[in-house]
Amino acid sequence: MFKIGMRTIKTAIAVAVCILVLGLFGVKQPFFACMTAVFTMQGNVATSFRAGLDRFSGTVAGAITGTTFATLCAFLPMDHLLIRAIVIPLGAMLVIHVLNLLHWRDSIFVACIVYFALMMKVDQVSVPMYAVSRTLLTGFGAIVALLVNRFVYPPEKVESRDLVGLMSQN
Repeated sequence: MFKIGMRTIKTAIAVAVCILVLGLFGVKQPFFACMTAVFTMQGNVATSFRAGLDRFSGTVAGAITGTTFATLCAFLPMDHLLIRAIVIPLGAMLVIHVLNLLHWRDSIFVACIVYFALMMKVDQVSVPMYAVSRTLLTGFGAIVALLVNRFVYPPEKVESRDLVGLMSQN
């Protein structure tokens, strides 16, 4: 028999909320909020909180590093392949090293993706605008997923001390 699980349904609800709410505010591309909602929706609220926090932390770290490096690179001949092949990996090394020092290892992957997107100008918008937009959309998607996971058929009762314990592990 074909059965759709509750986590799948809650994920779809979180994505729908992201699309609807952001659409009402004029956001035409809710991609990062929806992606984060899917990533954040876990088997329980505590692990959802952890996943959302890791994703948001990585986005912020990548946005800060990418914006900083992109601004500094305005003074370099970045149209030369060799310069790009040296500078961009140096920034990635910085992101990875700093997040390792902070023990935020689960945020490294997302941080590098955001950093590369900013450095390689994946979207043709200004670097600061992309960084802020991506960070806000990621935060929104994580919050929506957490709220849906907590209030729509909660998988388990999570006490606030459980969430505080997760935050202190970061």
